[in-house]
Amino acid sequence: MKTITTFGLFALSLLTFFLSCNKSAGDKPKSKTEPTTNMKIATLSNDSLRKIKVCTALINESHALDSGKEAFGNSDLFWPEDKRTLYVNFLDGDPVVQQKVMNVAKQWENYCGIKFIFSNSPNPDITISFNEIGSWSYIGKDSKGKIPSMNYGWLNADTPQSEYDRVVLHEFGHAIGLHHEHQNNNSNPIIWNKPVVYQYYMGPPNNWSKEEVDYNLFARYSSSEYNGTEFDPFSIMQYSLPAEFTTNGYHLSSVYKLSETDKKFIASIYPK
Repeated sequence: MKTITTFGLFALSLLTFFLSCNKSAGDKPKSKTEPTTNMKIATLSNDSLRKIKVCTALINESHALDSGKEAFGNSDLFWPEDKRTLYVNFLDGDPVVQQKVMNVAKQWENYCGIKFIFSNSPNPDITISFNEIGSWSYIGKDSKGKIPSMNYGWLNADTPQSEYDRVVLHEFGHAIGLHHEHQNNNSNPIIWNKPVVYQYYMGPPNNWSKEEVDYNLFARYSSSEYNGTEFDPFSIMQYSLPAEFTTNGYHLSSVYKLSETDKKFIASIYPK
């Protein structure tokens, strides 16, 4: 997990990957850039990869990479010291599903000074829908004023508890200011198999442009751009990574709970 302190790369969403969210930022139109004609497309060997669900971390234009304000743990997007109680409104959804989301989200409270109040506040900090495509969230205080600021597109009453744990902890991590761990460049072992990754994400169900794949997956942040821990393969902000997506065979399993690094890092940002 990292805290960016200077300039970063370009922004929009962070639809990241393997098993948790999916949407492009409403604040910026989705690009439709096509792949270059000389790009060699590899064949994915595992049909189960077609079921990978992905996540988008959304930020405002003012925090785009080209402005030097990136959302990967950016201190500009952490909630301020006088805002440790966050009011969360559900805009729609099954009450059973809402309760499950609440129960999981509150796990973050055990390790930091943030408190989530689920209510019908007239001035909510986070608003949640279940009606849009994919699962995604705005980053930190960029959530304020967004309707919705978070979405869960595949959770229902029959979804396994493990999937609630994986997705909800991750999205609320975004909502309190955290970004995707795979873009952490500090001791990061991932060597992308780019043709395979392009093939997967530029096709259905994601249909990303090449630019979106580059930004959401391949962009990394140097140690001069943030302060924080080394790459944490057990972070809730990291997704499962199939070996087919790397050239060195590196792979990651799904994560269903906060890592020890997650707990310590968020406690340092929002001390009790």
